[in-house]
Amino acid sequence: MLNTLAKGMKTTFSPKVIVHELTSLTVKEKFFLCAWVLVQTAAFLLAGDFSVLGWIGVATGIFTALSLILVNRGLITNYFWGLLSTFAWLLVALHTRLIGDLSSQTFYFVMQFIGIAIWFKQMNQAESNHVHARKLTALQWLGVGILCLVIYVLNVLVAKHFHGTQIFLDATLLPLGIVGQILMTYSYVGQWFFWILIDAVNVVIWTNNLLAQGATGAVVSMFILNILMLANAVYGTYCWVSDAKKTAIEIKKGTVYANE
Repeated sequence: MLNTLAKGMKTTFSPKVIVHELTSLTVKEKFFLCAWVLVQTAAFLLAGDFSVLGWIGVATGIFTALSLILVNRGLITNYFWGLLSTFAWLLVALHTRLIGDLSSQTFYFVMQFIGIAIWFKQMNQAESNHVHARKLTALQWLGVGILCLVIYVLNVLVAKHFHGTQIFLDATLLPLGIVGQILMTYSYVGQWFFWILIDAVNVVIWTNNLLAQGATGAVVSMFILNILMLANAVYGTYCWVSDAKKTAIEIKKGTVYANE
């Protein structure tokens, strides 16, 4: 695994591969990415908060945009931008005392490295430049639901202990994020159900932060970011469902590795 991780990181952090995968995006994806960055930057400038935290907030949005657009295509360099995004988000979460956000972003940060290793292995086995989407069975969905519930209860208790804010909403982020990230790591389409839920919850949380703390640069940037992430999750669902159908056909033909 360490050897696979080393090779995967070499690919993921390669400037040549990063540029190639960004330029390989479709015209529609490039337009969406540019629109995302422009909206994020405009919100930052209008808020007029040029503090360090304000700059971190807008950087988080841009890094996240790059990561998610590449996730939609199943491209491994999403993890390069994902590492930058989760680190920046951690700093914002520390400042706003969102314990659930802090714990979930810490988990995401660690999972970027695991994701690099597993995606690189899957791509090698499939002899492909991207991972292939798969579907969960009914039994797997049941297990996922139980796991979410258990982690949620534990997270509420931890958040209460540390006097977190918006505890019951905020505590949903870690269990949904753990399951979503695991499913993403193993290239399951079901991940998008959890990302949509997470993004919807985050829109509510950052709306509350906006009302409570005012239109500071970091809060406005994070609010806009989560609206855009929700829109992207819907588009990502479409991309992965389409790919899962195509992969199922190719597996039957024996032209692609099943990743079982």
